[in-house]
Amino acid sequence: MDVVRVLFLLSASLFVCCCAQQPSCNHVLVYNKAFDWLMQQRNDQWLWKRNNERVVLAIQMSNHSWASDTRDLSSQLTLKQMNLATIEQIHESKAGREPALSPGQLAYVINAVAFTCQSPSNFYGLNLIDALKHQLNGSRVPSGAFLNHYEYGLSVLALCNSNAHVQANYVDVLLRGMRSDYTHRFGSDEASMVISAVACLLQRDDRFMQKFDHNLPARIDHLLSHQESNGGFGNVHSTALAIQALSAVVDLKNSIRLILEYSRCSTAVAKAQQWLCGAQEEDGSYGSLYTTAEALPALTSGTYVHNPSHCHVVNEGAEQSNPYINYVWEFFQPSARYIEIRVQAVNGRTGSVLYNETLRDVRKDTPLVDIVQQISESDDMFVYETEETAWGNVITSMYGIAQDGHSYSYWTIKHGPPGSEKPAHVGQSIRY
Repeated sequence: MDVVRVLFLLSASLFVCCCAQQPSCNHVLVYNKAFDWLMQQRNDQWLWKRNNERVVLAIQMSNHSWASDTRDLSSQLTLKQMNLATIEQIHESKAGREPALSPGQLAYVINAVAFTCQSPSNFYGLNLIDALKHQLNGSRVPSGAFLNHYEYGLSVLALCNSNAHVQANYVDVLLRGMRSDYTHRFGSDEASMVISAVACLLQRDDRFMQKFDHNLPARIDHLLSHQESNGGFGNVHSTALAIQALSAVVDLKNSIRLILEYSRCSTAVAKAQQWLCGAQEEDGSYGSLYTTAEALPALTSGTYVHNPSHCHVVNEGAEQSNPYINYVWEFFQPSARYIEIRVQAVNGRTGSVLYNETLRDVRKDTPLVDIVQQISESDDMFVYETEETAWGNVITSMYGIAQDGHSYSYWTIKHGPPGSEKPAHVGQSIRY
């Protein structure tokens, strides 16, 4: 599906403006270079040397239609090979010829299976959910099974993304993952994964907020305290994880209690992505296989929280003639008549991101004024004013910030593929 970015901008571009700013970052170019490098690392079996489920998961997080892209069957071949390798590893471990999957490894497998629209509870006759819950039940952190809350948070994410029941004691263990001074023993990586797990639980049911009311903002504070002045979080891996976690918080747009978190998380994400662009090596990689894979979803603001609307269930309760046939899930491919629109409102003078959301399955040729109206109806904070001029219907104020001719401050609209936006006006239709 085509992706279009719509940018409402005060005075100047987010990346290029009249005052001193960091150089422009073409996210699409950076992403494509990293993706191409990653594809080149596959062997003649269409797999990577290791961490296949982690690489597939990261790619799917960054582009939910990758595994279902019928224009390039190599992605589906890679997915099939990953499935076969996973099944073989599980059976070999049961036979005692291979070590059993750790909870973290199993959680990565389950997340990859869920993100690629397969059923973790009926994975070629294997119930991966029960296997993970067996590891979770009665576990303490740290313990032999779970060395830290990073691995535990990843496991809870696997259950949440699979729409499996998350027991109350699992949530309690997540809550106990912080010290009394609201810090994590293992720093920003652990905080990022736990925040992602909490965001997934809140996406499923905002009643979880009663448990995380004070805990989640404290975790966000702790994570943001690790962001350096250049925008990064110490290294590529930690920066990518932080972007994914903070983006997951931004996606909780229906939570009134977290509304104060959106702006600072969005601003932190933009700075971190800018740093991530500059950290890419000449060959397109980020130094290693998995670090490059982890960077992909960070460049597109992808998160560890699976959106079930990208899949739809067919015949889930039907009796299957062959228990090893796993087509319980079917890919959802939007019609070519629809596009995905990423909308940002940015105060170019301060660099603050006022709005950052993605609208999916927008019909092509939709007038921009209708898109703006749709956003304002779904988000009370998205307030704007327009004025009819000789150049068409233009925006004169947004988020209470009015344009000011005396200081040469004007609201402008840009749209187009990310990194290649062109000026537009409110009455214009989006055609791609």
